[in-house]
Amino acid sequence: MKMKSIVLGISVVLLLGIMALGGMVMVSTSWAQPTSLVGVPVPEPPDLANFVKDRNAAIRLGKALFWDMQLGSDGIQACASCHFNAGADNRAKNQLSPGLNAGDNTFQIAGPNATLVPSHFPNIVRNDVVSSQGVINRSFAGVTPGNPVDVCAPLAEPSGFTVGGIKVRRVEPRNTPTAINAAFNFHNFWDGRADNTFNGATPRGAGAADTPIFQTQTPGGVASPVLVAITNASLASQSVGPPRSDFEMSCAGRTFPEIGKKMLSLSPLGKQRVHPNDSVLGTIANSRINPLAKGISVSYQQMIQDAFVNSWWDSTQPVLIGTPPRTFTQMEANFSLFFGLSVQLYEATLISDQTPFDLNTLTPQQTNGAIVFSGQGRCDQCHSGPIMSNAINDPLVDDRAFSDIGVRPTSDDLGAGPIFGAGLPDFDARFKTAQLRNVELTAPYFHNGSARTLEEVVDFYDRGGNFPGNINLDSQIRALQLTQQEKDDLVAFLKSLTDERVRFKRGPFDHPSLCIPDGHPGDELSVLESALGSGEAADSLRCLAAVGANGSALPLRTFPPQPIFGDTAFATNFVEEIAAAGITVGCGDGNYCPDSPLTRAQMAVFIETALGNPPNTCAGSVFTDVTAASVGDAFCGFIEKLAEDGITGGCGGGNFCPDIPVTRGEMAVLIEAAVGNPANACGGRFGDVDPLSPFCGFIERLVDDGITGGCGGGNYCPNDPVTRAQMAVFMASAFLF
Repeated sequence: MKMKSIVLGISVVLLLGIMALGGMVMVSTSWAQPTSLVGVPVPEPPDLANFVKDRNAAIRLGKALFWDMQLGSDGIQACASCHFNAGADNRAKNQLSPGLNAGDNTFQIAGPNATLVPSHFPNIVRNDVVSSQGVINRSFAGVTPGNPVDVCAPLAEPSGFTVGGIKVRRVEPRNTPTAINAAFNFHNFWDGRADNTFNGATPRGAGAADTPIFQTQTPGGVASPVLVAITNASLASQSVGPPRSDFEMSCAGRTFPEIGKKMLSLSPLGKQRVHPNDSVLGTIANSRINPLAKGISVSYQQMIQDAFVNSWWDSTQPVLIGTPPRTFTQMEANFSLFFGLSVQLYEATLISDQTPFDLNTLTPQQTNGAIVFSGQGRCDQCHSGPIMSNAINDPLVDDRAFSDIGVRPTSDDLGAGPIFGAGLPDFDARFKTAQLRNVELTAPYFHNGSARTLEEVVDFYDRGGNFPGNINLDSQIRALQLTQQEKDDLVAFLKSLTDERVRFKRGPFDHPSLCIPDGHPGDELSVLESALGSGEAADSLRCLAAVGANGSALPLRTFPPQPIFGDTAFATNFVEEIAAAGITVGCGDGNYCPDSPLTRAQMAVFIETALGNPPNTCAGSVFTDVTAASVGDAFCGFIEKLAEDGITGGCGGGNFCPDIPVTRGEMAVLIEAAVGNPANACGGRFGDVDPLSPFCGFIERLVDDGITGGCGGGNYCPNDPVTRAQMAVFMASAFLF
C-alpha cells in the first residue's frame, strides 16, 4: 500500500471535503489523513429552533441533568457516573462483566466485585468484559415526589452479579466510550443503535409509533401527541437510553415521564456541590452564597421553560399515557425530549481541539509516529478525519465507520449486526470505530475493555488482531511488522492527541461534585450487606470534587489509577481530592502523613485555601507568637487572613498557638465559622459532648451539614486532635463534595 504523508497544518481542514450544510457536517467517505479539529462545525439539527429557543439555557439544563446523581433510580447513578474521567471510566473495582452478549453468565478473569490489576491484561482469550458498574437489579414501582430514590422492589439476579448470594451492582456488557467529541458520531453506542434521527423518546430513530411527544397548538391548550424526527441528533438518541436501562441507571420498567415526575420535584444537583466558577453553572451555583450549599438556584421547571419552545411545555391540561392511562403534566410527558436535546447540546460543547496535534507542536518523535500512523501502521484507514474516526460518516456509506478488527470471535458479540444487518450481512460483529483524541486518558480500550495500555493496543494491531480467522475481519487488519522504535513513536503520537484542558478538567471539561459507586465493601469472595437480610451489597462510594473552569491542580490518572501519595490508606479518596483541588501538596517526599496531628498553623492554610483565598502579606502584628520569623511568611499570611475573616480570635492572650494540634471540637467551630453558619441549639446528640460546651452547637451543626458522623459509638471525640487524614475528610466534605 502506498505510504501517505501526514499534513499537520490547520488549513488542511479546508482541503478535505468538510462543508457545513444546514447545520450538518458533510464529510467525504474517504479521508486522506487525520486532520485538525479546530474550526470544524459540530453536527446540529437543522430544525433545532422548532424545539430550542435559548441554546445557552439548554446547555445549562443539559449539564445539570448529565451530572445529577438524583437521575438514577437509586439516587446515586448519574450519566456522568460512567463518563467522569476524560468522558470515560477508569474505575477498577466491580468493573467486570461476564460474556453476556455471548450468552455466558460465568466470570473468567475474576469474580464480581474484584479489583482489576495489570496482570488481568491484555485479555485475549476470555470473553469477560471490562466495563462500568450500574445498578442492582430491581423492579420499578413508582416515585415519591421530593425523594431522589425511586420506589423499587427486589428482583432475582440472573446474570451472575452476586457474591456469596448477595447481589452487587450490575456491569454493562460493553466498555464505556468517551463522551468527549461524541457529538461528531453519525451513530452512537458501540453497535450504533443510537440513531442519527431522534424521535424524542428512545434511541431507535424515527417511525416508532410508540414514541409520541406532546405539543400544544394554542398557548396553554390541550397537548396532542405528535411524532418527531430530529436529524443530526444521535447524541440525543443515545442519551435517553441509559436512564431507562436496568443495567445502567434504572429499576426495571421505569418510563421517562416517571423520570420527569421525579426530577421536576427535586432541587437540581441537590446532593452535589457546584463550583462557584463552574464554566456553565457557576453563576447559579448556591456555593456562591454559602460554600457548604449544594445545588443550583434555578429549578428544572424554570430551566426547561427558559430553554424550550413554549408549545412543548405550556399546557395546563393533563396528559394521559399508557394502559391503563396514567396522568402526567405535559412537561413530565415530554421530559425525554428535553433531556435528549439538552444533553446533546451540552455534550456538543465538549470538543477537545487544543491538542499538540491541532496546535502544530509535535515533538520529533510524535512527528515520526504520525508518519507510522498514516504509513506502515495504516491506522488512518479507519481513524481518519478531525476526530480520527470514520464513525463521523453514515455507516451505510462508509464501511469503516463500523469494523470487525478481530478483538473477539464473532460469536461473542454481534455488535452492529441487529441494527444495520438487514440486507447488509457485512455489518455483523462490527463495532463503531473509536475516536482517538484523549485516548491516553480513556483506558481500558476496545469495546470489551481488553487492553490496559496504548502499548498493548499497538501490539494488538501489529500482530493482526487476536482472531485473524474471522471471516468478517476488516482487510486492513493484518500483521504490521513494526519495529520497536516505530511502536514507541506511534504511542508518542497517540499521546499528542491529548487536550491539556481535558487532562486538568479545565472548562468546558469541569464539573459538579460527584459520588460514584466504586464496588462494595469486601472483595470477590464476600461483601458487606447493605442491611441485614436485604440480599443487596452496601456501596463503597468514591467522591470527586467540584471543579471550576480553572480546572484541577492535578492531572487525570490513567487506568487503573495509582495513589497520589505513598502513605495514605484511610481517607485516600478525600486526601486525593483535596490535593487535586490545590488544598494540599502533602508533607513532602511524595507522602501526606495522614496520621500526623494537624497544627493550628496548618489548619489556617487548609481552610483559607479551601475558601479560595490567598494569604495576606505577613504583618507580624496580629498575634504575638505569629511572625514571619517564627512561622514563615506563608503560614503567617494565612493565619492573619483567618483572623481578618473573623474565623478565629487566636488561642488567648494575644497568641495563636500555631504549633498546637487542633481538636475535633475546635475544628467544628472553625469550619462553620468559615462559611458563616451559626451554631445549632445543642441537642445532646453525642454522649461525650457536654451540652454546655461552646463546641456543642457547632458540632451538631457540622453533623446536620453532612460533614461528619462522629468518631463512632455515638461519640464525637471533641478533645481528640485532628489528624491530617481526618482533616482531609472535613475539608472535602465541607468544601468539595
